Amino acid sequence: MVITLSMMLVISGCTATKSKFETSFNDKLLTPTDLANPIGSQTKGAITTAQNNIAKNPTAVIVTQPKKTTAQKMYLSSIVLLALEQNPTINIARWQAESADAKMQLAKTKYRPKIEYSFSIGPEAAYASASDDVISHIRSETSVTLSQLIYNFGKTSQEVDAAQNATISAQKRLAHKITTTLYDVSDIYLKVLEQDLLIGNSYENEKAHKKTYQLVKISEQGGNATIADVQKAFTRLEGARTQTIDMLSQRQRSASEFRRLTGVAPENLSIPKVKSNNAGLKLSDIQKYFDRHPFMQSLLIDIKSLKHQKTALERSYLPQLTLEGTAGTKDNVGSDGPMNADARIQLALRGVLFDGGNRKAKIAQIYAKIGEKTARFRKAQYDVENEINDAIRILETAKSKRTSIKKRIKASEDVVRLYTEQFKAGERGIFELLDAQQELFAARAEQISNRYDVLRANYSAQKLTGTLIPNLLGNEE
Repeated sequence: MVITLSMMLVISGCTATKSKFETSFNDKLLTPTDLANPIGSQTKGAITTAQNNIAKNPTAVIVTQPKKTTAQKMYLSSIVLLALEQNPTINIARWQAESADAKMQLAKTKYRPKIEYSFSIGPEAAYASASDDVISHIRSETSVTLSQLIYNFGKTSQEVDAAQNATISAQKRLAHKITTTLYDVSDIYLKVLEQDLLIGNSYENEKAHKKTYQLVKISEQGGNATIADVQKAFTRLEGARTQTIDMLSQRQRSASEFRRLTGVAPENLSIPKVKSNNAGLKLSDIQKYFDRHPFMQSLLIDIKSLKHQKTALERSYLPQLTLEGTAGTKDNVGSDGPMNADARIQLALRGVLFDGGNRKAKIAQIYAKIGEKTARFRKAQYDVENEINDAIRILETAKSKRTSIKKRIKASEDVVRLYTEQFKAGERGIFELLDAQQELFAARAEQISNRYDVLRANYSAQKLTGTLIPNLLGNEE
């Protein structure tokens, strides 16, 4: 049975995790190159293969746990493949694309001939008032009708164009759902890794506060501290423990989100080696990002589809010309007579003189939908621009901030060491020592968060430049 990391922390008292994070939190520990296990390549058809598996058996039971031992590592590329097969959001979008394609095929059928038939048989009684006779017999009718659209002023062609654009739009939305869902998978994957490190840092914080508390108790017994100092140290220790409990709760929530996106519980995750995209991400190239953004493109294609629908409706008041051919037989219809047969072929011109305002209302509805799609496109422009700005800002400031945090950690370690010695000598108060310890572990937590902010920003840049899926699937395990 697979046991998640959060469950192990609760059951075992986090013994394994605490020993893991007793290593000093220096810059080398937080460098992905030093931490990462290489992740290996997958085939370019991984997405297609995963979706084909669903298509072959769409009602299959979803496996919620991988068949593995707790000693095996989880790799981001494998988790991504699981999400492609099991994530409901992706599968909903895929079936929507299938539905749009079927609707397009349906629109094209109007070009093709239609053959209909009918057959009826049953007893019939005919009454003749002149003779007062009732004649009973078996009546039967058979007919076959062939109809072929000849011309309707381009209405059908507009409907087909609308359906074709709707199909392309659905495919774009599928690509968008795949990209955004896999980005969410990478984001929660990094978040779990980050929280594991933060939990380890919090345990180190507890450990340091416990040592300080014991030191203050010894000092109080020697007459160099007061009972109030002991209580202050104990309060800070309990605060550190509460912080760890909160982090464990956040980790459990992240584990639930991880399972929701991938269908598996996060355990023993391997840190991915993320390619940097800060050199290729430029706000001046924003139009290129708009042009390759699948959701924005789907909105533009939706507008084209709606315009074709509007044109088709505008032409619906015009008549349509149809070629019709009918052949049939009648036996004992109306009287006890021999079987009759007839056949005819004709051109039929049909149209609508008045529809009660139906066409006008539908055109008004399409205008409203075009306005909605246009507004959504503008909102998407703002969102993409903000995403570009955020990614550029994080990536450009990461190096200097990392250096600054490293210096803060080094300085805080020196301060804690000196303040501890000075407290023992009675030259420093308990609050000064506790504050110095708090600053040290806050700086270490910021170092961890900064590193993972950079990794997330790199994935965001990959999403914007269209390289996210190849990079996620092109890793080596």
